[in-house]
Amino acid sequence: DENYLTIPYVQDFENYSYHAFPTGWTRFGSEPYVSTSDFAYSGTKSLYFAITSPMYAVLPPVNTDETPLSDLMLSFQMFSTYLESKMIIGVMTSPTDVNTFTPVDTFENTAPGVFELQIAPLNNYTGTGKYVALKMITNEQSLYIDDVTLDYMPGCAIPSDLTSSNETENLKNPKKEKGKEVVVQMANALC
Repeated sequence: DENYLTIPYVQDFENYSYHAFPTGWTRFGSEPYVSTSDFAYSGTKSLYFAITSPMYAVLPPVNTDETPLSDLMLSFQMFSTYLESKMIIGVMTSPTDVNTFTPVDTFENTAPGVFELQIAPLNNYTGTGKYVALKMITNEQSLYIDDVTLDYMPGCAIPSDLTSSNETENLKNPKKEKGKEVVVQMANALC
């Protein structure tokens, strides 16, 4: 009997010591590992992917008989120092065989040097895998991830590429025209 993840699943790496690896996760070799540095989105720890490429971090299995992966999404905070590092989210049928990795989505930080929220809906995955995996590909650059969350897809579309402007003619409350309030108001209107 496998130790399935409980959904929602959140891993912030705070319960692990330096160079450790989360219980139940799989990796190939000694990296990636938990790092204690300034490169943590919340708390003081994150998962560090060094310059070796490719590098994998495989989450524990999801009980796909109860929860199909297509009902889930993976989100995480990602920090890279350069644009060359890419994180590919995929699914594996075996956590010990990289040849079973099926890519679902690819991420690059658009602003190196800061954490960016990345969201990978798994709704287009149709295979039989039950292991969500992160695969880092780099051009000699390191990458950090934090606050990994595997959760149910929301009941509405996930807003993307939101921008704000000073135009208020289409807003119900033009007094809320500054910063995040407008973006949140617009995103909430989609649901």
